[in-house]
Amino acid sequence: ALLRARLRMPHDAMHPGIRAVRDHISAVPEERTSAAALARRAGLAPSRFHQLFAQQVGHTPMRFQEECRMDRARRLLLSGELPVAAIAEACGYGDAFHFSARFHKVVGCSPSAYRIRPR
Repeated sequence: ALLRARLRMPHDAMHPGIRAVRDHISAVPEERTSAAALARRAGLAPSRFHQLFAQQVGHTPMRFQEECRMDRARRLLLSGELPVAAIAEACGYGDAFHFSARFHKVVGCSPSAYRIRPR
């Protein structure tokens, strides 16, 4: 819902390939993939895909994937007591330290601090 509100255009008005990739990333943000593989999924040349995705979604494909991963991480952090390493893995990061650094950069605090902050 949060990511849907950030779209630059209505979901139905998107290029079908962009919509398919956006929906795929939203459904499985932990999946490791390349921009070239996403372009193939969209049926577009890589440069056109990148340009159109950014134009229609508001972020590059990799940035959108990271936002989806961070949304999942926030939910997991607030929903239970999974260790940060398990959350990192569930969100597609093979290394908990890298996950924590990215989380801090995107969210503004560490995963542990996010978990215990007042709601």
